[in-house]
Amino acid sequence: MKSTFFILICFFGALTNLFTQETTPESSSTDRDMATFYHQQGTHTFNFGVGFPNLAGQAVSIIEDLSGEEAGAASPQFTFKYEYALTDEIGVGLHTGFYTATTPKLSASSLTNIIPIDLVCCFQDPGSECCFEQEVTETTDSGSTRINAFSVGGRFAYHFMRFKKVDTYTNAVLGYSFIREKTVGAERSEFNDAIAKVPTFVYFVSAGVRYYFMPNFAAYGEFGYGSITLVNLGLTYRL
Repeated sequence: MKSTFFILICFFGALTNLFTQETTPESSSTDRDMATFYHQQGTHTFNFGVGFPNLAGQAVSIIEDLSGEEAGAASPQFTFKYEYALTDEIGVGLHTGFYTATTPKLSASSLTNIIPIDLVCCFQDPGSECCFEQEVTETTDSGSTRINAFSVGGRFAYHFMRFKKVDTYTNAVLGYSFIREKTVGAERSEFNDAIAKVPTFVYFVSAGVRYYFMPNFAAYGEFGYGSITLVNLGLTYRL
């Protein structure tokens, strides 16, 4: 969570700096200086961010009609994205993501079977108290399931100049998510349906803005629709 807050602070701090800085005449800025604020052909960008809400993780951590000893939890989606600028408008690259989610922890108690204690008495008087005895032995059967999801896919972006000194773009991500399950304690069948619905096909279509507060460093935000998350905020390093 600390890393999430750090990225949010950097992102909104950069936006604040953008909209509060004094404007200077365009003639005082060279084309080269202005270009540093935008997507540039031949450059490489490395983007580190967090995505939220975690739609896939919430489906696992909040299972309806089940109350457990411990509540479930889901992390944000942590992302790393690489982009190469084919032109001043088009960028292609790699998208990777990782998140975890844990189901609620459920427990149950069980009793041993009722056993006969006097076979002769049972035969003579089946309804007698001497016929059966309930041997009470409580056992605890608790468990939860954790999933680790690692996704990898391709990224395509189209950049355009919409605002002064702000790189605006649209992008699409398509990929596959590898799901790994780990049972803690006893295996619980109640979780199977929810875990089976965790998406393995990853997609994210969004509009984004990126502001370079230094020639090689920027803060970005992407807002759209996807199978895992809706918003992605982070930092960019450019070569």
